[in-house]
Amino acid sequence: MLEVVRPLGATVVAENRTRALTYAEQGGTQAEAYLQDRGLPAGMADRAGIGLVGKPLDGDERFKGWLSIPYLDADGHCVGVRFRNLQADADPRYSMRAGDHTVLYNMQALDSFDEDIHLCEGEIDTLSLAACGLQAVGVPGVNNWRPWFARLLDCRRLYVWGDGDGLFETVCELVSDCVRVHVPRGMDVNSVLLERGRKGVLGLVPKD
Repeated sequence: MLEVVRPLGATVVAENRTRALTYAEQGGTQAEAYLQDRGLPAGMADRAGIGLVGKPLDGDERFKGWLSIPYLDADGHCVGVRFRNLQADADPRYSMRAGDHTVLYNMQALDSFDEDIHLCEGEIDTLSLAACGLQAVGVPGVNNWRPWFARLLDCRRLYVWGDGDGLFETVCELVSDCVRVHVPRGMDVNSVLLERGRKGVLGLVPKD
């Protein structure tokens, strides 16, 4: 059965936008430093609207000190903010406010209909692929895959990055032209970028 996703009200979308902008202003410098430490280029935090929760807004107190990552829909509306705990061995590492929508991360990449699309798990890996010049979208965790995502992706070749997490097996049942990209065991896209650079990431893409 196709999942029915009810649209968010204008008030909720406006609140999400305010939330994302507030945290980008509060912690843009710290977020930028964090992303550069992960091998991402200067200016990535600003382009992606990523910030850090300094002074939490009402209801966000538990996210103080966490990275804030806005999720935009196809029209550019902020439908949610995902938070990443930066403490080592944090549990949970990621969380969202109740009621926020789960969509693909970086959906603007889908505007390029004549290019292949690359799918991975997580925002940092998505930004790592984008930094390598690839049109990339991300799933916020394998368990957050939604069957209706396939309708957005099943119109061009889809490269699915990862090994052993079940993402490829889940996606290939619904997307016709699906290619697995094997990431070395014990690594993810971002760790490949850090260790091997842009050439190392692009070298993993299967050749036709």
